[in-house]
Amino acid sequence: MLLSPPQGASTAAPCAHPTSHSRALARFLQTQRPYLEILSGPARSLQIQLDQGHVTLGRGPGVDIALDDPALSRVHAELCFTGESFELHEDLGEPMLGAAPTRRQLQAGDRFRLGNQWFEFAIHER
Repeated sequence: MLLSPPQGASTAAPCAHPTSHSRALARFLQTQRPYLEILSGPARSLQIQLDQGHVTLGRGPGVDIALDDPALSRVHAELCFTGESFELHEDLGEPMLGAAPTRRQLQAGDRFRLGNQWFEFAIHER
């Protein structure tokens, strides 16, 4: 599924405390392998396993996934485990063109754009 810019998406808030879902994440990871695949740009085809409850993306420094993309803010987005799956929080640092930060629940096969790069969220069974 291709995620387009959300209409009426909820305002993003930081992830809950990273350890608040740690037991649920451990159980989830026993049977599922969630990851991001970068679909475009210099890191095309790179798969990044999501084995933490909180992962930050941006042009760094200090983010978990640093991308060389001037269209991204330093800490542009984060992926948060919600107890059952992952949620994407976008435009955390410097919202583009005054856009409000957004939050969306991700499902396997969802595609989304951050800056100039496209990503796909996937979950495979172990």
